[in-house]
Amino acid sequence: MRFRVFYYIKLMSKVRPLSPHLQVYKLPMSAVLSITHRFTGILLFIGLLLLAWTFIACAIYPELIHKAYLFFSTSYFALYGFKLFIFVCLNVLCYHYLNGVRHILWDFGLGLTKSAVKISGIVVLVLSLLFSFIVYNVFLNLW
Repeated sequence: MRFRVFYYIKLMSKVRPLSPHLQVYKLPMSAVLSITHRFTGILLFIGLLLLAWTFIACAIYPELIHKAYLFFSTSYFALYGFKLFIFVCLNVLCYHYLNGVRHILWDFGLGLTKSAVKISGIVVLVLSLLFSFIVYNVFLNLW
């Protein structure tokens, strides 16, 4: 016990360098994409809960469907704001899916070099936007 106390005092008396402030430190691209992947997963989970709540509310109160139709068909901002919301949701879904595929490839040991990680991150970002545009324009015909 006595040795631990002296060791602790000796450890505390050393002058140690301070870590840099978070604003000085620049996260690597893979870290930013990993954090974004987790954030999009949380957003998708919350969105799924809200979608289920909306379906339950419309099943209990069918007049809500007609009120929502009137709101979105008469309001210019609501119509285009909703289209933007749908596109953002599609982009979040595509990004999360493609980045999940990238993580699965990493689990198999593929693409773990620095350059491959950076290239695959850029590919995921570009493909998520491309797939979002394709799904939005071709399959949903909302544009």
